[in-house]
Amino acid sequence: MPAPRSIREPTVLGPQLVARALLELEGEPATPDELALLVGRHPGNVRKFLLLLRASGHAERGESGWLLTQAGDAAYRAEVAA
Repeated sequence: MPAPRSIREPTVLGPQLVARALLELEGEPATPDELALLVGRHPGNVRKFLLLLRASGHAERGESGWLLTQAGDAAYRAEVAA
């Protein structure tokens, strides 16, 4: 399933792209491989983007995949709404 156009804009940076994909999943955890399919990037790049999101406090790794933190969810919802 291709990602919605709203998260595949070419001007969006990698970490933002992955964060928007996690936001679209509405709290469901996702693996880097699953996210790579959604955003059209190599899984290795997605892993790097997830680590950057974790370093900024916007994502965390759970038992079954990656999720946005409350701070990440709020930040990217505000970004999408703007």
